[in-house]
Amino acid sequence: MAILHARAASTRIVLPPRALVGRAPGSEVHLPNPRVSGRHAELRWTVTEGWAVKDLGSRNGTLLNDLPLPPGAWHPLAQGATLAFGDADAAWVLRDAAPPALPMAQPLNGGPVIEAVAGELLLPDPDRPLACVRRLGDRWVIEGEEDPQPLPAAGPVTVAGVPYRLFLPEGLAPTIDVADQPLLGLLSFAFTVSRDEENVHLVARQGADALDLGVRVHHYMLLTLARQRLTDREAGVPSDEEGWVYRDDLMRMLGVDRVRLNMEIFRARRQLAAAGVHESGELIERRPGSQQLRLGIHALTVQQS
Repeated sequence: MAILHARAASTRIVLPPRALVGRAPGSEVHLPNPRVSGRHAELRWTVTEGWAVKDLGSRNGTLLNDLPLPPGAWHPLAQGATLAFGDADAAWVLRDAAPPALPMAQPLNGGPVIEAVAGELLLPDPDRPLACVRRLGDRWVIEGEEDPQPLPAAGPVTVAGVPYRLFLPEGLAPTIDVADQPLLGLLSFAFTVSRDEENVHLVARQGADALDLGVRVHHYMLLTLARQRLTDREAGVPSDEEGWVYRDDLMRMLGVDRVRLNMEIFRARRQLAAAGVHESGELIERRPGSQQLRLGIHALTVQQS
């Protein structure tokens, strides 16, 4: 990801693929300095040319490595390049010229870019998410308390009253090499639970390979859903019907509210994604239009430590 760093301050801006620089509200690089024009300059990243800057005909000009830029033309940027927008004493340094880390979201009412974690974009705050933008097959969806919905073709998405402009990768999802990396649908889960049920250790297996996922708070939520699947299985419930739990019932079983439940679901998926598991977004299945959830893993064992 590309990072623009103020030379004389600790300000750090993560750049989206295209960023307006200026005093205008909603600018991706918002500079309230009166020497900066409303629409002063633009930064962009392309696959063929990398990062580049263009002065938009600003009143006080743009400096690249202390040299003035002619307006209206794109100029390539290398890592370590210095930029000054209307004020030579307020220079910025391109600390990292890597491609943008997509997906990402830009709050339209100001604020820093929000980056994806393990391929999932958690809004409005990765630590207390209310919604998740993720890839589902070959399309992008947004998911909150309801079923995943396709992202609008144009315009921002709004979460908790804040509109966001989304930047998403183009093209299809990469083809998965099942021989090299774990796939959610081929995993088995083995839970080991302490006698007081305060600690839940989880190991995911695919064939002879094991992923030790350790002890995490959200593992108890997964354990609860696993137990529901196993209970239904023992009662002879058909496979496609086993394990479904209403969201409100699950919240009561766990003693959590909707925000906490969403957070635990997102964290569980993120942990698997960070461990290299493909299709981790399907860890928790949703029955359309029913408010029912279930664990998306069929092969399960539970034992006490």
